Amino acid sequence: MRRSAVQVRAPAPALKPPEGAFLLWEEALPVCRREILFVRHGKTDWNDQLRFQGSVDIPLNGEGIRQVERMALRVLAWRPERIIGSPLRRALRTAAAVLSRMPECDFSVLPSLAEMEFGAWEGKTVFQIETLYGGQYIQWKTDPSQVTPEGGESFDHTVERVRGFLTGDFPCGRTLVVSHGGVIRAVLTALFDIAPAVVWRMRIDNAAFVGIEERHGRFSLAFCNDRVHLLDDVADPSLLPIRM
Repeated sequence: MRRSAVQVRAPAPALKPPEGAFLLWEEALPVCRREILFVRHGKTDWNDQLRFQGSVDIPLNGEGIRQVERMALRVLAWRPERIIGSPLRRALRTAAAVLSRMPECDFSVLPSLAEMEFGAWEGKTVFQIETLYGGQYIQWKTDPSQVTPEGGESFDHTVERVRGFLTGDFPCGRTLVVSHGGVIRAVLTALFDIAPAVVWRMRIDNAAFVGIEERHGRFSLAFCNDRVHLLDDVADPSLLPIRM
């Protein structure tokens, strides 16, 4: 009997995944994605006077109210699921501009988002502090981790209290956080290991946004000091998308 030849095929060569395939696979996993939009409160009279506010509960002035109303139009299009705010009046009024348009949005107040305390410097202008405290103020502006105002809060303590806020039971989705210039800089320091010596060189204007995205346990800075909604030539801030 004639036997037919048996053909044995060589195993197919292993396929090498294309570059970036693992990243794409990772991004497809069902994970918690957080978008955190920080906004500094609107302007106050003390901001105009270059006067240290800290824990002093100063309200917004007329320009500050105009700023936060324009800011709120832009946030409305972004549709946050929740708003978390500092307990100080200037921050609460900023949050109220959004809540008046989104009354269904969950809102909570968190004491750890209050501005850092400047002790004896509060209520004084920059000129007065330079005159009274001289070299101490210059050193603080150079590196706030090395100097603490008399009776005030150290920058390191501010960083640690905001770190606890970020690493706690923080929900997925979109969150608007209404706070202060010093606290937002402390957040950036905590998340991105920014040297304290550069924190005062990061500009964060009144009613300006800082966007942070967290995915797969990694935080990314999406943008900083976004204030385009405050420009006079922008007729409708709601048409300006917020993307992270």
